[in-house]
Amino acid sequence: WSSDVCSSDLTGLFMFQFERIPDPPNPVIGSLQADGPAAKAGLHEGDKILEVDGKVNPNFEDIRRKELIGVGRALHFIVDRSGERVEADVTPVAGGQGAGATGWFPQTEVRVGAISPTIPALTKAGMKVGDVFVSMNGQPIRTFEKLRDIVGGSNGQPLAILYTRDGQQHETSVTPVRDKDEKGNPRWMIGVSNQPPVEIGRAHV
Repeated sequence: WSSDVCSSDLTGLFMFQFERIPDPPNPVIGSLQADGPAAKAGLHEGDKILEVDGKVNPNFEDIRRKELIGVGRALHFIVDRSGERVEADVTPVAGGQGAGATGWFPQTEVRVGAISPTIPALTKAGMKVGDVFVSMNGQPIRTFEKLRDIVGGSNGQPLAILYTRDGQQHETSVTPVRDKDEKGNPRWMIGVSNQPPVEIGRAHV
């Protein structure tokens, strides 16, 4: 058997281990679409979600399920904002295939997963695979979407980056270059892909 499969002679059960992206309760809003329902309703980056439509201590999947089927119906959010309890009604709008969306992304670690050999901006700036973004031009980097937005709006100007490596903070500057994204559209880029954090899950069959 491979190392990630265990068996029990007594129970006849098999246990499989697999990687998954962590989904803890009470996610923190990492970034918002500027014109999205969540931003328009007054939610902020850094808000910690305590309750949505009566669901206490929800995780991201709990909230996403409510949003997917909630087009046109206000969802009542309760968040913690720097110790203050804030309430807002957020109405999902129809996105792809009619599914509901509210335009927010949960906070997660943004780690350099790979650097493009054709856009060596990060390499020139001294960054390496495994480095973790902390801020860019003074703005906290809590999601990869936020990083893309800042780089995309840079107009090719140098960006000040604060990052960590092996627990130590470092500063550098990177200059975006104009290139085509995965859809063939021209945009400002720094040639980085994200490596989301994972945890080990277990299932019995």
